[in-house]
Amino acid sequence: MISVVSKDLVSLKRFGGLMHFCVRMIRAVVFIQILSCGISLSVLAEEVNGADVRESGDSIIAKHRYAMGDSDTKSDASSKCFLEAKRKAVEYAGVFVESVINVNATDKKTKSRSDVKSIAAATVSAELLSSKTEMENGRLYVDCVVRAKIDKEKLKQNLDMLAAASVSKSMNTSDQSEIQERITGSSRSFKVLSIHTTVDDKKMKAQVELTNDRGRRDVIYYRFKWQDSDGVQVGDVENWKTASFEGGQTDTVVGVAPSEVAVDFRFEIKPQF
Repeated sequence: MISVVSKDLVSLKRFGGLMHFCVRMIRAVVFIQILSCGISLSVLAEEVNGADVRESGDSIIAKHRYAMGDSDTKSDASSKCFLEAKRKAVEYAGVFVESVINVNATDKKTKSRSDVKSIAAATVSAELLSSKTEMENGRLYVDCVVRAKIDKEKLKQNLDMLAAASVSKSMNTSDQSEIQERITGSSRSFKVLSIHTTVDDKKMKAQVELTNDRGRRDVIYYRFKWQDSDGVQVGDVENWKTASFEGGQTDTVVGVAPSEVAVDFRFEIKPQF
């Protein structure tokens, strides 16, 4: 465990990928619990709305009391009550998601909080368990109870997307030690000068700058191997691609991840003899 932490701290220092670092650490120590053992939310129970929200197995139970106005119909009041109870459940889920991605006080800015809220809303589905109307002190109230569940697979996908966006922004290097971590294979003629990554339509895009050190024209065979945040290959193995360079020429080859899940890659060079 100590070696895993040390490795990730080095990666954090090199790339500044705070969110990517947090997600990788969560995959190591928390996410197995999320996917295999169910979501444990009880430690958060008192952080959101007190007794109005609680955990029940792998679900969130939220309740709300709505005071009917003079213009409210019973149907309108029931809908408003349901939406407010669902909002509480989503807020509760947001606290959980925030704890998973470890957004600390210095990073709780508009963008980060917006990401958390969007992830929570997108991963929660809610159903109405009960709704009743009663008179109290001369006023009508609607009491409703909602059960919400977090889509664990969708949560994993959204966290991977968040990690992809973070690592893509941070990967912009010409440092050879960092470059070599992402290269497998070698060529006598070609050298990788720099690697740049961006996100294009939610998919990671890698640009690898190459130079032909040979004094005459040569061809390089290459391909990209895409990985998720756990280092597992994403998509099928690519066919070898070729690029032709004149002697001394420098140019860029580009690869696009097959899906939004990919957050890292390896650039493979086919040895030539």
